[in-house]
Amino acid sequence: MAGEVSQESEQLQTLLKLVRSRDADMRSVATRLHSDVGAQLVALRLETELIQQKHPEEPDLARLIQGLSNTVELISAISLRLHPATVEQLGLEEAIHYHAEIVAQA
Repeated sequence: MAGEVSQESEQLQTLLKLVRSRDADMRSVATRLHSDVGAQLVALRLETELIQQKHPEEPDLARLIQGLSNTVELISAISLRLHPATVEQLGLEEAIHYHAEIVAQA
């Protein structure tokens, strides 16, 4: 009996390490998407807006600006899905418990 509990404890510890590792990877990807890719897209949008001010008669620029804005929003949403704010606010273990309770109540 004690051996089974010890083995289950080791398995849980291994699983927790894997989950924490995956969480760190997801946080890294989410941060790079939001900070690096998002920032580049915002810079492109701003440059395009400056060009549009010089050439207001060009309708394609407005569509390009809208497309860049939509892409920035999409990147932000993907980033949040990869690493939800609850993980940052509560920590990984508490966030897992929180979401498990929500699923259990549904």
